[in-house]
Amino acid sequence: MDERPADEWVMISALQHFVFCPRQFAVIHVEKYWKDNFFTADGERLHARVDLPGNRRTSGRRVEYAMPISSARYGIAGIADAVELLSGGTVVPVEYKRGREKLTDCDAVQLCAQAFCLEEMMQVEIPVGGLFYFETRERCEVVLDAALRERTADIIRRCSDILSGAAPAPPPLYSAKCRACSLAEYCMPPRSKHSAWEYLRKEVES
Repeated sequence: MDERPADEWVMISALQHFVFCPRQFAVIHVEKYWKDNFFTADGERLHARVDLPGNRRTSGRRVEYAMPISSARYGIAGIADAVELLSGGTVVPVEYKRGREKLTDCDAVQLCAQAFCLEEMMQVEIPVGGLFYFETRERCEVVLDAALRERTADIIRRCSDILSGAAPAPPPLYSAKCRACSLAEYCMPPRSKHSAWEYLRKEVES
């Protein structure tokens, strides 16, 4: 894909926001609004365990924690929770998540983007990565196949276009996801039996 200037690069963590809800991505990364709720605060608490830069060595393996990564080709940058460097040159990115394995592929897309960066930085091929979920204490292997790579590259392009102004920010759209989103109040009017026009009229008059 085309290289973009560094000030238009997409944060890797933003890709997960986009997959979960494009409107959430725009609120956080275009409108610069953020508010914590239980889920975000708990996620930060759990991540504090692994987000300390450094490495750990065992026989045949070195693990780098909180590793800065970037890709000029894809125009993305971020921090990898953990990168396993195995004997024989194998590289495995591992992302830590609160909760359990999700029904969507938002975590897999974020992991694949990390692999893009590491492949470019280290000149290696990364066929698999790992997702560790704190709630279940399980590590899931993610195959970084052609379909996931194509989807990840497409999401990066869409996010980059929104950030650069080449594409409009997604409009609000109510769904069941809104109930767990800390930005719902800011994002859009609450769901109501009244029309949107009636809601706006009451807001003006109040």
